[in-house]
Amino acid sequence: MDAIRTMARRALALGLLVALLAALPAAARTLRLASAFDPQSMDPHALALLYQSRVVSQVYDSLVNRDREFRLEPALATSWKMVDARTWRFALRPHVKFHDGTPMTADDVVFSIGRALAKTSQRAFQLRGVTGARRWTN
Repeated sequence: MDAIRTMARRALALGLLVALLAALPAAARTLRLASAFDPQSMDPHALALLYQSRVVSQVYDSLVNRDREFRLEPALATSWKMVDARTWRFALRPHVKFHDGTPMTADDVVFSIGRALAKTSQRAFQLRGVTGARRWTN
């Protein structure tokens, strides 16, 4: 049962803000993965299967994660704050880059959340109550 809870927690953390945002160093490195099964897709929105989530969570990063005690912890977001009853503001970790060296921006996060909420996404169920995302303007 603990293994199922752990995997559910990881899937929730992945869905919390769509782990499309890889923070890999600019220098190319080899990733070797040994597994009894091949993932059906590397698109984190394509499938919500337990095995799929395990693989994808090793490649992509989320805004927030869960620790061993299931408490929220920072990942790509360094902090978050409830602005009102329906709005949360996330501060993004600075200097995060995609695998090709392109900087991650708030627009990338907005895009990823929108994609996760799309009807074609298999992750929308993990974002129940989320109606959308927008870049914060002062």
